[in-house]
Amino acid sequence: MAAQDIYITPKQILSYLKDFEEKLPTPQKDYYKSTLRSAPLTIEALNNEVNNMANYIGMSGFTANCKWAKLPPGVGGQIKLDSSRCGLLDIEVNEEYKNEIEVTAATLAHELCHKFLQLHGLYFPKFTEINETYTDLCTIYVGFGEVIIKGYSTEKWKSGYLQFPIYKRTNNLVRMIIWGEPNNAISEQTEPYLEEALKVWVSTNEKRQLSRREYKNTYNEFSDYQRSIEIFRQLLFMLEEEPLKLADEIDGKMYNPEWFNEDGSLKKKVKCFEGIYEGIIIRERYNDTPIKKVNKFLKQVIALMVDTIGRNRFTENRINRLYFECPYCKHRALTSKIANSHTIVKCPNCKKRFAVNCEEFDLLSARNDLDAFKTELMIPIRREFEKSKEKDRSDAFMRGMRHGKELKAKELDPTIKKYEGLKQKIEKLPKWLKWLIGDRLK
Repeated sequence: MAAQDIYITPKQILSYLKDFEEKLPTPQKDYYKSTLRSAPLTIEALNNEVNNMANYIGMSGFTANCKWAKLPPGVGGQIKLDSSRCGLLDIEVNEEYKNEIEVTAATLAHELCHKFLQLHGLYFPKFTEINETYTDLCTIYVGFGEVIIKGYSTEKWKSGYLQFPIYKRTNNLVRMIIWGEPNNAISEQTEPYLEEALKVWVSTNEKRQLSRREYKNTYNEFSDYQRSIEIFRQLLFMLEEEPLKLADEIDGKMYNPEWFNEDGSLKKKVKCFEGIYEGIIIRERYNDTPIKKVNKFLKQVIALMVDTIGRNRFTENRINRLYFECPYCKHRALTSKIANSHTIVKCPNCKKRFAVNCEEFDLLSARNDLDAFKTELMIPIRREFEKSKEKDRSDAFMRGMRHGKELKAKELDPTIKKYEGLKQKIEKLPKWLKWLIGDRLK
């Protein structure tokens, strides 16, 4: 497995952090500060560092037993998890790190967290990649974040299994979410959803209220949708009463098989004519009800909903009715026997007759009606727009006229002043001279 080769998404990072939150002790709200100071590093320095790290994460019952070792290329360190010596932390560190203080500290933190995860049931011996990902992220969760970031970003050595930005992102998440530090490197997030979530997170300290608010906001559209559906059901229930009234009114009055002989000839002539007469009266009366308008509107709504849901889910321009319902007893039946027909049926349950329209729904016609309705709605808007344009043109013309008069007045002003001065001089002339000059003065 190559160093810094694994990429995980913010969502995956959070899934690992959730596991830590469930199974590991609550971490300290502070960074661990390494005690390694001078190179070359001694065995004593290694043991002292591991003991300090173990105490920091709550493993004070363990004792470090570190040593330098010649390890395979790409291996910075290893720990014996199956050691028979209980309470010892048997850690080997690559001898090439003797002069690399930051790399060594990061390596020790990583190996120690292997044991820490094993103790708390987060160890999967057959899944190396998962194990190493857990361990790398665990180092940051328990407080070794600064040690890891410094040790994994040196010019000479490339350590760790995750892509380096993952460590910085995880560290920021731990600091902001678990430690409660405000506004730490939100702008550094390259994932827009994560950036937005962090901005929401730091907006208030009342996390319970924040959680409730975001839940409602997320559910808002669906709850609004549910309300609309329920209100629509109520309206439909109210509308269903009208056909029932009609059915009660015309039942047995307009059509009855007993009026006809077996060969189809008319037997009850007056009753049949009366039914026709009553039908004309009833139809005229129902023209004054909202039924016709509502039906037209419902067809437009169907067309709009089909376009919203997706036309590919329906036949090109037609929709078939699957069921019909008795207006009296609400018994539902399939339309397969009367498909594509507008006919009179007898309810198999209550035995009452009623008319059923199972013809294909003409989606194209409904869509054309919807387009015409939209056009009709736009007419007054267009009129107001044209009025506004005309007023703008008129106002612009009057402004131009006023501006022209002002410019003309400015141009005439010197001439007017010159004339006024000459007039005053003439008034001062003697009368005999005015008489001599005569009309020339004009």
